Amino acid sequence: MIDIKKARQQFQDYVGAYDIRDERIALKIVHSYKVAEIAKELAVHQSCSQKDVELAELIGLLHDIGRFEQLKQYGTFLDAKSVDHAALGVRILQKQKLLPLFCDDSRQRTLILHAISYHNKYELPKGLSEQETLHAAILRDADKTDIFRVNLMEKEENVYLCRKEQLLQEHITSEVLQDFMSCRPVSSAKRRTHVDILLSHMAFVFDYHTVYGLSIVLKNRYIEQMADRYQFCDPQTHRAVQAARNHALHYMQDRINRES
Repeated sequence: MIDIKKARQQFQDYVGAYDIRDERIALKIVHSYKVAEIAKELAVHQSCSQKDVELAELIGLLHDIGRFEQLKQYGTFLDAKSVDHAALGVRILQKQKLLPLFCDDSRQRTLILHAISYHNKYELPKGLSEQETLHAAILRDADKTDIFRVNLMEKEENVYLCRKEQLLQEHITSEVLQDFMSCRPVSSAKRRTHVDILLSHMAFVFDYHTVYGLSIVLKNRYIEQMADRYQFCDPQTHRAVQAARNHALHYMQDRINRES
C-alpha cells in the first residue's frame, strides 16, 4: 500500500534541507510535482489499476531526488560532469530508507527503484518485466513532457546552461541535426553546443512510449514555442531549427493518426 500524502510530506522534508532559494533547486521541486501529476494522468489514461496509478504518481514524485544532492556536491545538473543523478537518487532512497516510510510493498519498492534508475538512460534495457516496462515508460514520458514546459518557463542559464545572447550566436552540430531528421533521440554525448541541447530536448518526441503523451505535447504547442521563440544570428541555424520544428510536428501528428 502507498500513502501518497505521507510520501509528499517526506519529499518536502527531504528537499527542505537544501537551499530552496536557489532557483535551480526550486526548478527541480516544481518539476518533481509536475512529473508526478503527468505520470498519474498517463496511468489513468492507460486504464491502469488504482494501485498502479498511485505507484506511477509516486515514482514521478521521486524520480529526480538525486538532483538536489548532485547540485550541492558538484554545482551542476550535468551528469557527464558530475554523477549519474538517477543512480544517485536510488542510492539516497536506499541509504536513508525512505521508501518503507510510505510504501509497505517490497515489490513496489523494487519497481520504484528500477524505474528511477532507467529514467535518464538513452533507451530502456531489454528483458524487463511487464510491470517494469509499464512504470519505466510512464515515467520517461511524463518526465519528457514536463521538460518541455521547463524549456519555456525557465531562464536559458538553467536549461541550456548559457545566456540567451550566447545561444543565439551558436550553431547546430551536424550529427545532432542528422539524428533529429532521422527521427532519433539525440544522445547527450553528441551535443557540442548549447543549441544542440535545445534540439536534443525537441527530439524527445521521437522517444515517447504512448501517443497520449505526444498528444499533450501537441496540444500545448511546446515544439512550436521552443523553436519560434529564438531568432538565431546565423541564417543556416535558424533554418535548421525551423526545419526540425516542422519535422517534429509532422512526426507527432502522423504517429498520433496511425496509433489513435
